[in-house]
Amino acid sequence: MITQEQINRLRELDKEATLGPWTYDGMHSEIHAYESANGAFLIVSELREHPGDKISDEYGHAYNPDFDIIAESRNALPALLDALEDRQHALEAMRMAKDCAVEENVSLRRTLAELADEISRIRAERDALADIAIRSREPP
Repeated sequence: MITQEQINRLRELDKEATLGPWTYDGMHSEIHAYESANGAFLIVSELREHPGDKISDEYGHAYNPDFDIIAESRNALPALLDALEDRQHALEAMRMAKDCAVEENVSLRRTLAELADEISRIRAERDALADIAIRSREPP
C-alpha cells in the first residue's frame, strides 16, 4: 500500500514538474509540454533511443513505449493520487463504521444478557409466588 508520505512526495513532484499535459508523438525521442502563453511546445525531456525501438517510418523515426508511459503517467498522476486518497478515506470510514458496529454489537449483547437475567429472576419470583399461593390453598 502506498503511504500518505509517498502520496505527499508524489504531489510535491507533480507541483514542481513542468505543467502538463505532456505528450509523446510516437516518433521522436522527446517528451513535450504545451506552453499556452506562446502556443509553443516545450521539450520536457530528451530521451535516448534504444536498440529495441520500433522504427515507424522511412525516416527512421522510432516508437518507444517507455516514452509513452512517462508522458501518460505524468498526465494521469494527479487523478490517480486523488482517487487513491478517496479510496483510502473511504476505507478508513468503513473501518471506523465497523468498529462502531462491533462496539454497538457488544453493547447490545450485554443488554440482551442483562435482560435474559432479569427475565430469569422474574420467572423465578413468579414460580416462588405460585408455590406460595398453591401451598396457602392446601388444607393444613
